[in-house]
Amino acid sequence: MNELSLRATYGYQGNVVENTGPDLIAYIPSGAAGISRPTGEYLLKIKSLPNPTLRWEKNRNINLGVDFVFWKNKISGSFEYYYEKGTDIKSGSSIGKWSCFNADEWRLDGKLWMGIKS
Repeated sequence: MNELSLRATYGYQGNVVENTGPDLIAYIPSGAAGISRPTGEYLLKIKSLPNPTLRWEKNRNINLGVDFVFWKNKISGSFEYYYEKGTDIKSGSSIGKWSCFNADEWRLDGKLWMGIKS
């Protein structure tokens, strides 16, 4: 064996969803779409519904690897194991036909990725 290297990493990553929040988000459309024809008053359009359960997405990552070289650099390779678990993942989903809103961001329980690379 000419060379043997071990690698290991561990960490957390956080993401925040930018198109939703804990409060109702509304805006005034530009141009004629922002004014009511019958009354001449400004209109508010709802951008997103409130989401009081909003939290940061959290991803925990673990990577373990080994690199090796055999027989005077004639055979080399590597193996890597990875593990990633996500919690509080946000996903766009329909909130029902009764509503005039297309989608909103809601929390999922989590996702898990595992594997071996060679």
